[in-house]
Amino acid sequence: MRPRHSARRAALLLAGLAAGSVVVAAAAEHLAWPVAPAFPWAHSGSYSYVAGRSGEAVGHVAQVVAWGSSALAVVLSLAAVVAGAVASNAPRTDGAARS
Repeated sequence: MRPRHSARRAALLLAGLAAGSVVVAAAAEHLAWPVAPAFPWAHSGSYSYVAGRSGEAVGHVAQVVAWGSSALAVVLSLAAVVAGAVASNAPRTDGAARS
């Protein structure tokens, strides 16, 4: 029985998910920036704590989303590297010789 997807496709899928997670982290950082940036070094320290109660809550939620998404991106990137290494060492299922 042949596997439905190759290990190389799994590595590409994980890399794509990691890239998507980076996009989510960047969007959340952009949303959180005026009040509570998740990565203050990216803004050279130029941010303000002046915001209403709802703006502050949104800023902190976006900060948590940015941190979580960036942590997920790291984990998915490592998983993609491992899956790529497994794919390069996996035996061919189509019967062809490696070149």
